[in-house]
Amino acid sequence: MFPMIPYHLRPLPPDRRDDPHAQRLQLYLARWLPTHPDWAWTTDGPSNTLPWVRSLRRRSADEVARELAQDVDFLAVGLADWLRSPDGELITAVIATLGLLPPEAQLLIGAVRLAGDLQHASGQGRAGALAGAALLVTAAILILGSLGSS
Repeated sequence: MFPMIPYHLRPLPPDRRDDPHAQRLQLYLARWLPTHPDWAWTTDGPSNTLPWVRSLRRRSADEVARELAQDVDFLAVGLADWLRSPDGELITAVIATLGLLPPEAQLLIGAVRLAGDLQHASGQGRAGALAGAALLVTAAILILGSLGSS
């Protein structure tokens, strides 16, 4: 069962309402945020002055991006294919609909961009590995074919 979508979710801007990429990203984030209530913060253990109090720090965009990039549902959004919109306008427009405070919105914009970059890089790495494997198989077939014909 999917978690409820937050009540403060605003509609996409008119120029993005029919964009399936914006719709997928908005739906993913609207479901992800309630299931990760402390996504923007982490505890570093006990504070120096009061050991029974845990100290909080804001997570970096890189930390949040790695968490997003490991999420199978995030991979299904397919950011790597269309992330290169000018200045991340699409990502910014979608995150503006989520009703986050400006510091959290900026953190999430940076994290989504980085996660898309990670997804893009891993896709290129996989594509390169597949191309290399195909080249080796082709070479093996050619060698075996030339040995068999002699």
